[in-house]
This record gives sequence, C-alpha cells and structure tokens, in this order.
Amino acid sequence: MKRFFWLRAWLIVGLIVGIVLVFGGVGFYVRFFPVAGADGWDVQVWAADIDWVSALALHPDGSLFVTQEKAWPDGTLLHLAENGDRQLLLDQLAKPDGLTVFRDGVALTQEGGKAPVLWYHDSQSEELFEADSAEGITNGQDRFLYTVEDRQGGRLLAYEAGSGLVSTLYEGGTALEGVSLCPNGDLYFCDKKLGKVFQFQRGVKPVEILTGLHKPGFLLCNHQGLWITEDATAHSRVLLWQNNQLTVIARHLRSAQTIIEYAPGKMLVAEQGRNRILLLEKRG
Repeated sequence: MKRFFWLRAWLIVGLIVGIVLVFGGVGFYVRFFPVAGADGWDVQVWAADIDWVSALALHPDGSLFVTQEKAWPDGTLLHLAENGDRQLLLDQLAKPDGLTVFRDGVALTQEGGKAPVLWYHDSQSEELFEADSAEGITNGQDRFLYTVEDRQGGRLLAYEAGSGLVSTLYEGGTALEGVSLCPNGDLYFCDKKLGKVFQFQRGVKPVEILTGLHKPGFLLCNHQGLWITEDATAHSRVLLWQNNQLTVIARHLRSAQTIIEYAPGKMLVAEQGRNRILLLEKRG
C-alpha cells in the first residue's frame, strides 16, 4: 500500500513537471522565436527599448515620429533621430495609436475613448476634431484626413482640412483599426475582430477584398500594393496584397503595429510585443 502511494505521488509530480515544461516551452517559443522574412527579405532591428511602440511616421530628414500607446496620462509622441537620439514631443496622451504626416507636421489619433485628433507642428499641438476610440489615420493630399474608430458601431470618418467639417463615410464596424489611401485614390480599411479588409466605395456597401486574416491591425497602400500587419500577440505576420494575391513578407512577430515605407525596398514595422522597430529590406 505504501509502495503504491509513493508510485502515485511520483506520477503526479511527473505530470505536473511535464505540464510546466510544456507550457514554459511554449511561452519561451512564443516570446523568443525569431522573426523570419520571406525569401528575398532580410529582417533586422532598427530601434529597440521603446515601450508600447505603436505608430510611425517618416520625417522628411529621415528621422521618425513614434507614438507609445499607453493609457492616459502616459501616452507619448517621440522623435527618433537617425543617430539614435530620442526627444519627447508630446505627453499626457490617451493611447496614441494612429499617425500620419500632415502638412508641416503630423496628425495623430487617440484610442482612449472620446478624444481629439491632434495636429503636431511647430513644437505645439492643435485639436482638429473629436473621435471616439480613433485608431488608424491616413492623409489625403493634405486636404483630407481619414480615420477609423475601434469600437462597436465604429465609423470611418473624413475630415476636410479647409472647412473643418467631419463627415461619416461608413458606420457599423466592430473593431476598425487600419485605414489607408492609395496613390490612385482607393480607400481601404480593416476590421480586426472580423479579420477582414474592405474597400470603401461611396454610396454602396464597402466591398470585402480579404477575409480570414488573424487580427489585421494596420494598413499601408503604396505603389507595391496593400501592406497589412496582424496585431496578434503571437506569430503575427506582415502581408502584401498585390494583383489579387496575398504574400507573407514576414512572420513570427509579436503584436505588429504600423508599417511604413522607409526607402525604396525598405519597410519599418513597429513590433509592440518586443518594444522595438524592425527594418524589412528587400534584397537585390
């Protein structure tokens, strides 16, 4: 009887140790598994140690505007010089999560509830209009700004800079996050909860162009096509949709956020789960 007791005890201990090792191994794998670029793409760290890095915008001098998506009053807008120097530009923001170059500065959104979309320029900020849980934002030739709201019933909004008028282009999203205006005028947005990307078409229901994605978060439309990042805590991807074909450019990211074009053949991606910015560079 005593022998049976000890055998059972050791079996239980072994089972517990096995479970710990399995889950510990999975956690280690998720946290430290390296980001892998597709064939022809190299991945390297462009900047590190930026807590809650989220939105990126390229300054004309090659430096970066960067947001830290922390809740009020800890959210910030930073300037990152090419030599690595960092400067705090704005603080006391409520989850700043969208950023785009606008006129002589940048426009940024705040996801932390009802809050103003801000225009930062000449070392000061100016309130443009109010939105509710605004995320992605895109520039329409400095005449318009388009943004989406990450909430139930969220809207796709258009702000006309000349008049200050705000119009609702679409309403009824579940978790709208990314929005991007293409060089040809096409406007795309994504719903993270639904895993879908839509094309906006005035007067009709938005057209689904991509489905089955894993938490699509940010969009960028350029001459190469439509770039998409997935805001998943593990194994998120960077995708490129061109000529009706979806290609994986990088995988195994943790909470990928904004993607921007840094130079021809070079893309910068904010990887929030590892507090860093990655450089994806196409070879050849």
